[in-house]
Amino acid sequence: MTHSRHPAAGAVVEGSGFRQGHLLMTSLRRRRPATFSTAADGFVDAALGSLGVGDTQSADFRQGIQRLMHGWGELPVSHGESRSGGEYFAANDGAPFELSVSWRPGGFEARLLCESADGTPGLLARQASGLALTRRVTAGLSSAAVDRVNGVVDLFTSREPHGPFTLMHAVGWNPGAEPGFKLYLNPGVHGPDTAARSVARAMDKLGMSRAWAATAETLRSLGIENHLGVLALDLSDSPRARVKVYAGLPGCSPQDVEDIARLSATYRPGRATGAFDAVYGDASPARSPPWPPSRSPPGSTPPPR
Repeated sequence: MTHSRHPAAGAVVEGSGFRQGHLLMTSLRRRRPATFSTAADGFVDAALGSLGVGDTQSADFRQGIQRLMHGWGELPVSHGESRSGGEYFAANDGAPFELSVSWRPGGFEARLLCESADGTPGLLARQASGLALTRRVTAGLSSAAVDRVNGVVDLFTSREPHGPFTLMHAVGWNPGAEPGFKLYLNPGVHGPDTAARSVARAMDKLGMSRAWAATAETLRSLGIENHLGVLALDLSDSPRARVKVYAGLPGCSPQDVEDIARLSATYRPGRATGAFDAVYGDASPARSPPWPPSRSPPGSTPPPR
């Protein structure tokens, strides 16, 4: 596994050779584009061009990006830089969006993750902007899917939201397929000690409370039940629409990782601890601070994938 943060090209690259991995294109400070839209266009051109994908083939993906950036994409990049050195959680350098490409044998997926930025500073304004974007993105879904999303979103909005973010959105695309949209919610938006309760209520609304119960019990046994950084929903009518929860494991041990892995339907004993040992060897990982952080300064915990 290789991992390089912000090299000269302004990217984070991680993977095993080039067979499988992840490419993040984040650095606006090096490129100095005029607006967020021109920055996104430049990153998409560079990433997909290097993969041999032309503008016509990626037209649906580019239209999806325009939907996400509607109303704020024409803001100058200096808008993001003027806010305490970069206040957004979406990218490591504080920008409101990040382009990533993941690849594996047989294909790749390009994804743009963003926080809606209407020009007004503060979490409350970004929450309002994010809710408006959610309504636009879900407008074409069935009423049942919209009700499902709205019932969960209501649990993760607050009159006094806590950071590091409120709502984020993403559009992902595989060549030959329709783009898919995702919504990312902050379990700790009501405060860091409320994350477990909010996620449990969401799982109940989604009809997943039984499946979540075993996971929640494991998290409690590890003392990290409120270390829930992101709840992600596929914005889709498909019965295969996914729900993801991103949890932090500060100061974890090999056995902690194995306990989490045991929850998987495809669990294979020893595989998780083997990966842990391959990364850390005889060294213990440094005890890290609770996750998510209160805000996301440049170089902090990467956003979700």
